Amino acid sequence: METVFKQSVKNKQVIDIIYLSEGRHWSQRSVRVIQNQPDAILAYCLQKRDVRTFLKKNIYSADFQRRGNGARAGAS
Repeated sequence: METVFKQSVKNKQVIDIIYLSEGRHWSQRSVRVIQNQPDAILAYCLQKRDVRTFLKKNIYSADFQRRGNGARAGAS
């Protein structure tokens, strides 16, 4: 995941993350990482239209968004 975070900062690229919130709820967000910190990422959240901090220990998946019609690679 570190590579995905670093590339998002470098290329200002939007990524999708799946994380467990403080309230212990699963959430999927599209974000652009602003800072890659040792224990967290500071990112602009497209859904909330605000800058948010996401703890890395609560991020379970991070991947680049796919271009085109919004379909993910391998999706039917």
